[in-house]
Order: sequence, then C-alpha cells, then structure tokens
Amino acid sequence: MRALFLASFASTTLLANVAHAQVVNPGTTPTPTPPPAPAPALPTANYSFVYDFGQGPVSGGFKTLDQFIAGLQDNATRVSPQFNLSLRGIRATLGTDGPTFLLLSIPSLGVNQTFSAQTADETFAQLKAFLTQSSVAGQIQRESARVSPFDPVAGNPSSLMARAVAWDFFNAFYPFASNIMEGAAMIAQAGGIPPGAAPGPFRSLPGVGARYDHFSDQGQATQGFTLPLSYTLRSDLDPRRQFSVSLPLTVVDVDGARAYMGTLNTSLRLPLARDWALTGALGYSQVRATDLGTAGQIGSIALTSAYVFRTGFGDLALGNMVGYYKTISGKIGGISTGSGIANTVLRNGLLWSERAAWLGSGMSIEYTLVNTHYLGSELYLKNYTELGVNIGSNKRADSVRSYLQGGLTYLFSSKTKGVLANFSYWF
Repeated sequence: MRALFLASFASTTLLANVAHAQVVNPGTTPTPTPPPAPAPALPTANYSFVYDFGQGPVSGGFKTLDQFIAGLQDNATRVSPQFNLSLRGIRATLGTDGPTFLLLSIPSLGVNQTFSAQTADETFAQLKAFLTQSSVAGQIQRESARVSPFDPVAGNPSSLMARAVAWDFFNAFYPFASNIMEGAAMIAQAGGIPPGAAPGPFRSLPGVGARYDHFSDQGQATQGFTLPLSYTLRSDLDPRRQFSVSLPLTVVDVDGARAYMGTLNTSLRLPLARDWALTGALGYSQVRATDLGTAGQIGSIALTSAYVFRTGFGDLALGNMVGYYKTISGKIGGISTGSGIANTVLRNGLLWSERAAWLGSGMSIEYTLVNTHYLGSELYLKNYTELGVNIGSNKRADSVRSYLQGGLTYLFSSKTKGVLANFSYWF
C-alpha cells in the first residue's frame, strides 16, 4: 500500500495531463482543451495549508508552527488529503495516507521525505523535528530569508541581521555627526591643553532608550519594541575617542508570533582629524523564535567613517559603513541555526544638523537620509532607504551634561514599507 501511495503521489501531475488528452480522428479539428482550474489560494499567514477533497477547498492559516502541525494532524486524521503548504513563504506539498504516513516535498530545496510511526502524534512530531532540527532545517532557514518578507533571522528590515546593521551604524555615526561645535574645536592633545579646551576627566555616559518599529509587506505586518542599553567611556585627552558597549534587547511580533532578539556590541571610535573619525565594531546577535520554529545567531564586524562638513548654518555629515555579517552554526533551544547566510553590507547616510533655538537653549534638529545594500547570500530584500527627523539636546563630545534625543523615521523600498519611532537618553 505504501509503495502504491508513493507512486500515486509522485505521478499526480502526469495523470492529470493524461486525463485531459484527446483522441483526434484524421480530418477533424480538435476541440481546445480548457486550462486546468487554478490551485486554491493559500491564506496569508506565517504557516498555511489548503486542500480540495472534492467538496471545495479547505484552508487554514496559522501564527505558530505548533498550531500549524496541530491543524495538519487534525485534517489528516479525518480525510487524508494532499496539502499544498506555505512554510513561512516556502511552497511545499504534504501527501498523507492516513495520519501515520506522510510524504513532504519541498521542490525549491529538492526535498522529498517520508514520516511514519505507530501513532499520529509520533508521526507529526517527526515532521516538526525535521523542520526545526534536521540537516535540512538550515536550508529551510536560508530559503525563508530569500522568500519571506518577515523571516526573523535575515532578509528584511525587521530581521536580526538588519537590526544589527542598523545599530552598528547608529552607534558609530550619529553621536559624532550631530556633535555641533561652538566655535573652533578645543580638544586636549598629548602635547597639552589649548586655551579654552574642556579639561578632563570626562565621566562615562550610560545610555538607555526605547524604540518602536512597524513594517508591512504582502498583507502581513511586524512590530518591534527595543530597549537599547549602552555604556560609553570617553578619553580624558580627547573625548571624541570613545569605547562603547551596547546591548539592544528586542521583542518582535511577527504577524502574531513572538521572536526575541539581542545584540552584544563593542565599538572603538578613533578621531583622525577634527571632523573625521573611524569606528570599528564587533558584535554577536541572537534570535529565538520558537513560535515560528526557527532561531539564529550572527557574528559581525563593521568599520564606519564619519566626516562632518561644518558651515555657518549647520553641519552636514557623511557616514559610510562596510560590515560583514554571518550566521553561526549551532543550536538554540533545540533549533538548528546552520543556515550559512553571509552578507557584506554597505550602509551610507547623510545627516544635516542645525541648532533649533525655537525649541529651547541647546536644542538641535537633525534630518537624515540613509541607504542600506546587501551583497552575498540571496535575500528577500537587498536594498532599502530611510528618511528621518530627530530633535534633542546638543550631544557635544566634551559635554558634562546629560542629553536626550527622539525622532521618527520612514523606511521604504520596492517591497517593504515601515515607520520607526525612537527615544534615547544619555546621563
């Protein structure tokens, strides 16, 4: 029986074509064969299925992997259909011969895998383990980053990789670029402190903030809440020379499923001239998305140049970052993370900063334009642009006072759109 089922499942398309063949007698005109009916549409969801058992299509959309597996098992127990599936955007089919024998096919990955056990619970547990823990799990993650608008590991602005990229650039570029100077630069040097320079020592700067983001694409949406924590040490000889440790923590709702993200990042800024600095950064990032049956960890290295052109009206800063971001093999919560995704990322931006006396003494306003481009592994979205405006107190490198800043950003691309709101406070 099993061999007969496998042969029947594999030849479904061939049999359908033969069923439509016509016998044409010589001298007669064949009647055009109507095109086959389109396959029933899959619901828009993280996981979904559809099948037609002769009485109209039956479909289901699910927020989490566990709900999806339970829905498949329930339907397979009752009617033993052949399912068309969407596994976080990856198209697949699942043939059933009762609830204890399954055949999964993922054409884009060349996967054909059978599952069989004594009970339905054991059989569908095998299916779940295959999707999350087998050697194919990494291939599924890589393909999801290529086809899904909201894969939590990579491929879109809401993913772990994109958030690590954004944080590397923010930490290296924005504090230096918006450092409005009052008059000439008065920075202490090894040869002595010039008249008027701010004398050290300069205290450290702890930082905390809040960020909200919302992205939408293909009828789905994500929203994220981030608590960015940081601690910055400033050199007494030159307060622009800084060493920072940061830890942004994020909770993301991926169309009803939760993902938890965090990045541990260290960076060192070295000024090369009064208005130019280079910042190197090393980072480790992790995401746990048990609801979606996926997880990931990323190692990163980045170098950012920030140069400020100062005018009598305000400051124009140019930021250029190149970084390398690669997933790390292993397991998180029993889920494989070996997707092999690796990308070189270019992030470039302009920032115009000017004093805003109408907001109060020491206040400034900033306008930003930032573009991000990915090279390397195939991703769902390789390029996107952000427009932003921020208002806050002056972030002078030698300031002994606390400062704060908040603003809004609009992200747009050929696919995904989104808005971001942020608030930061250094004290």
